[in-house]
Formats: sequence, structure tokens, C-alpha cells
Amino acid sequence: MSQATTMLPQRPRAFRRLSSDDATQEALSIRSPTVVVPPKHLMAPSDAHEIAAAMEFARHELEEFSSPMSSPETPPVTNVTDKYAFAFDIDGVLIRGGRPIPEAIEAMKVLNGKNAYGIKVPYIFVTNGGGKTEQERCIQLSKQLEIEVSPGQFICGHTPMREMASKYQTVLVVGGEGEKCRQVAEGYGFKDVVTPGDIIKDNPDTTPFRKLTADEMSDSRARNFAEVKIEAIFVFADSRDWAGDQQIILDLLMSKGGYLGSRSETFNEGPPGNVEENIVY
Repeated sequence: MSQATTMLPQRPRAFRRLSSDDATQEALSIRSPTVVVPPKHLMAPSDAHEIAAAMEFARHELEEFSSPMSSPETPPVTNVTDKYAFAFDIDGVLIRGGRPIPEAIEAMKVLNGKNAYGIKVPYIFVTNGGGKTEQERCIQLSKQLEIEVSPGQFICGHTPMREMASKYQTVLVVGGEGEKCRQVAEGYGFKDVVTPGDIIKDNPDTTPFRKLTADEMSDSRARNFAEVKIEAIFVFADSRDWAGDQQIILDLLMSKGGYLGSRSETFNEGPPGNVEENIVY
């Protein structure tokens, strides 16, 4: 089996360790490498610490790479191999009914160095579940598996869409509960995020069989959508009302230039759609 690559750091980089009981999305959103730690491992890191930290360092390195002022840092000393890695789904693979699967616990131990070669193998968590930030999922999984986990190990169904945040000004984001997907999109850097609730609040006849609740009416943002150009459509998670949301999506796809209430003569002038995989109808 290939041995791990060990490199001496030119300048060490600090990172934070936050208890999973106290960690918040806001704390994990600070631009500083952070590992979420079960309380019992705060004083004595577990075998999972090194992989979680390595993946978090890599995430920050990639995020900063595009900056002209940034310069790559030499990785810290590590026993984590760079020859291969594992990607795990979560529901039904690591967690079932909110509880860890016993075999998953054993698999984590093997990857974290308890194997015949003493090698630690990096791993990430890939989930098609949307409507939560990577930080929220990190805290949740750390509590469930009782091991160190970092946001750098998470890829949600909508994570790749963050790369498009600078491309569009106003976007429609569909799916999830309440305002969660709007908050996720704004956290990715999308400038002007519209939800189906906003559109229904402006014109209830858009979806005559759906009525907004009092909370939805309060959270939705009022504006005149006849004057708003929606440049792209993103489905971040399963919809809670596919009938209404599909009607809004179809109206936009058939619109002229992304203006609701207009109709394209060719039906190919609407905004592009971007959908996370494995949505449930």
C-alpha cells in the first residue's frame, strides 16, 4: 500500500477547534480553518482529527487560490495519504434513523489509521440533501458519529452552484423549508435571491391553489416582478409544493428574457435552469 506523503511546513497555519455542542453556522462561516469536535475529544483529539483538519486546510487553500494576493502554503506534517480518498453518502450509508450504523463507525476507524499499515485515508461526505449549509451538516454529523468533522469534508447537492454566484445578479431559488435555501444561496454570495413565495406574494394568481401561510407571507419579500429580470433558476432542494413551484419555473422558462408575465415567441429566451440531482417529485 502506498505510504503517506510527509512534508515539512514553511509556516504553520492555525485552525480552530469548536465543540459540536457550541458550534454555530455563524462561527463556522468565519474565514478561518475550523474543525467541529465532540466535547469528549476537545482535550484529546481523536484519530479523525488529522483528516478533518487536512480537508479543511485544503478547502481554504482552494477558496483563496483565486486571490492575486494569495500564495500557496506548504501543507503541515501529516500521515494522511494523498494517493486516494473515499467519498461517502450519509443517509443509509453512515446514518440510519438519525443514528450511526455500527459498521460505519468501524469503517471510519480504519480510514483514520487503525489499519495494518497505519495510514490515514482522506474522506469526504457527499449528500444530495439540500436546504442546509455545509456548516450545519458538519455540526450534525460530528454529533452523530462523535468524531471530528470539518466543513471542508462536505459536498451538498447545491454546493457546486456556489461557483455561479458571481455570474448572475437576480436568481430564483426553489426548494427546502421556509427561507433556508435563500439563506444558503445568499451565503454562497448570490446577490439578489428570489423565492417562489416572493412571486406569489406579488401575484397570488400565479399559483391559485397555493396560499401562503402567515409566516411565509411575512418572510416573503414584496416587489413588482413585472419589472424584475430573473437571470437564472436554481433548484437547491426538494420542493414542498411542486405544483406551484413547477408552474413558476415553467412561466420563467417560457418568458421573454426572464420577466414574469411575458411570453417568448420562440420559448427559448427564458433563463437557464440548474437543478441538484435526485430531487423527489
